[in-house]
Amino acid sequence: MILVGVRNGKFRLITETIDETFWMGDVEIGKIFYISPSYERIWGRSRESLYKNPRSFLDAIHGEDRERVLAKLEIEKTGLPFDHEYRIILPGGDIRYIWDRGFPIRDGNGQISQYAGVAMDITKRKWVEEALRQANKKLNLLSDITRHDILNQLMGLQGYIMLSRGIIDKPEKLLEFIKKEQQIANTIEEQIKFTKDYQNLGVATPTWQKINDGIIRATATLPMRAVHIELDPADPEVYADPLLDKVFFNLIDNALRYGGDQMKAIRVSSLESDQGLAIVVENDGVGINDEDKKRIFTRGFGHHTGFGLFLTREILSITNITITENGIPGKGARFVMMVPKKNYILKNT
Repeated sequence: MILVGVRNGKFRLITETIDETFWMGDVEIGKIFYISPSYERIWGRSRESLYKNPRSFLDAIHGEDRERVLAKLEIEKTGLPFDHEYRIILPGGDIRYIWDRGFPIRDGNGQISQYAGVAMDITKRKWVEEALRQANKKLNLLSDITRHDILNQLMGLQGYIMLSRGIIDKPEKLLEFIKKEQQIANTIEEQIKFTKDYQNLGVATPTWQKINDGIIRATATLPMRAVHIELDPADPEVYADPLLDKVFFNLIDNALRYGGDQMKAIRVSSLESDQGLAIVVENDGVGINDEDKKRIFTRGFGHHTGFGLFLTREILSITNITITENGIPGKGARFVMMVPKKNYILKNT
């Protein structure tokens, strides 16, 4: 009767329009009585192939999860419901996360006649969970590092204050110490300001954002002088932390500070490859020397606060976007952000 209900009427209408995949099969998985159309969208395989070979869905399960899934399926023989998560690999190589729940259906004699269940694509939820996990890890690290850095600065400040007491009658030397004390105070202020930006890292759920919109918002608050910004012709959307605008602010601000007076343009472009989407931010300034290239993303490195490029890398890493610099010294800086597949959308796709 249940099978007839699936094939006809309102129940069939529900199962064929929901985003989740509804399925019905026998206990031994030797036969699939029904699989809803969403199976083809989520698994990337035809329903006909599953009807012909009911165990073919196991071929899609990630190798690291397959043994665990097979163990769960053994529960069917006991008549108990099951609930588990696993990964599947689509024919094109993409990975999706599945939440699958099943329960027994008994006949009039109380015997298990079938199993039915619902499978849901939870890939986006997993992305968010991983992003939040990374953010919490980074925030804990920030707390430890910042506390250590500020304590070091305070020790230096206390030392200069103590020395200052002994040279009250030496104005020139006292003024020198006061300047050093002011520098330390400024450093502590910058460290505290940095934590304000960093504390928001990963707090909000990553979102889809247009690259050019972020660049426009970033440049609106910067002294661009006569430097021309060339927006990305492809104008892709990327899945990133809401602080993505800060990434472009930092890259453009860095170019304005260190690109030199001869810098006239900052160009943004993107190129798709087998690895993903490369978003390039380059300028025609003085570039970055080979020695500095090794440390530019290190926290505290630089002539200003030393936080900008470090924060840039951290924001991007929330959604597994990497950044490198491969410009030619003397010919301009060139920052390359590599966005993983499925984390970007192009206009023509």
